[in-house]
Amino acid sequence: MTDRNNFNVTIAILISISLGALNSVLVKIKSDELQIYDGLVSGVMNAIGYCALYWPMLYLRWYFNIVPTEHIKFMFLHDGTKRFGAQRFIIAGGLADETGQILSAVAQPYVSIVASTLLSQTSSLWTMVTSASLLDARYTLQEFIGVGIALSGASIEIFAIEQGSDRGTKVSMAALILLAAIAPAFSFALKEKCFRLWRKNNVTQPLIQSQANQNELDVWVVASAAGLWSFIWAPFVCIVTAYIKKPNHMALKTYVDQAFACFVNRFDYADKFLDDDDDGDARFACTHAWQWWTIYMIINVLYNISIYRVVRLASALTSFVAGKLVAPVAILLTLAPWPVIGNGVLKPIQILSLIVILLGVAIFRHGTMQKDSLQLSKGVCCWPLGQWYSTSTRFTATIRHQDEELFLTPGNPISRNPS
Repeated sequence: MTDRNNFNVTIAILISISLGALNSVLVKIKSDELQIYDGLVSGVMNAIGYCALYWPMLYLRWYFNIVPTEHIKFMFLHDGTKRFGAQRFIIAGGLADETGQILSAVAQPYVSIVASTLLSQTSSLWTMVTSASLLDARYTLQEFIGVGIALSGASIEIFAIEQGSDRGTKVSMAALILLAAIAPAFSFALKEKCFRLWRKNNVTQPLIQSQANQNELDVWVVASAAGLWSFIWAPFVCIVTAYIKKPNHMALKTYVDQAFACFVNRFDYADKFLDDDDDGDARFACTHAWQWWTIYMIINVLYNISIYRVVRLASALTSFVAGKLVAPVAILLTLAPWPVIGNGVLKPIQILSLIVILLGVAIFRHGTMQKDSLQLSKGVCCWPLGQWYSTSTRFTATIRHQDEELFLTPGNPISRNPS
């Protein structure tokens, strides 16, 4: 990367961390407002909100020639190799986004914000798995060690929950937070695949001969596609969630009616459920639900856009490494007095957990920088145990003759004729 690119990536990461920390606090406030209805309401309203924000913005950017038409065609019509466009990757990504949001929303009211923030750090493990399987990525031994240390830090928090030191958290709901971390890791790997496919087409078989086509795939195109497919999947996922989450004695229609009455602040949740030990602290439930959801949604959209930008400028794994740094900032924010949730309490064992997680992130980041400095390309896993080769040993020969280009790599000749 050039110095300018490094600067842009750094700024994008800092913005993403700041928005992510604020988003973590707002998620907890929203969840405490909606209580047992959070999974259903958030699943439906988030999907509507994303489409209502992403698509008008995409249209405006296209109308003012910020987003080339080729980007939209690539995503929704034809990506240069197959019909239906790159959105074929986003179909599964949209389902993963919706599922991850709903699982997290179901668990949030029963997990303290500190525990939720720490446990969500396990997303790095799933990112490595999905990146290796979907993007053919390989990692060095030091990167594996870094992730292992970060996961051990998260396990310290799980131990604390099991020992009862975090009384605001249920073990089963903490496990659900861990499960929910798989979905966004899978989704972001698929989104990065779209960016990579765009770059590949620009090198080997450009969709059209235009200067605009040489730009990076626009973030709003990918975000809009993900929002669309989250919206399509939302009814199916939400119905399943409602059946699982509703009290056994309650009809599905009654549960849905109460959920959206709560959302518009017309349901007395405290009167109905305050004495139910399974539903936590309901003092503020359904009093300012839609207001807090709106604030959360604005910050969440900005946070998602910042993540897309990091993915575009760097990689999906870089965005998740940046996500690790959200934890200490978010935890510091929770120590301040907030509406609805009050102020958080940081215990010594959680401080230890945080330190171990950050140590793992630092080791991982150093390993990534070492890999980049050595220009290690695709090869055997776990360098230096496995044999890697440097990208400097590869070569690309380009022969331009009128409208024909020939790209040569060791053992892999690729020719293209634009006709």
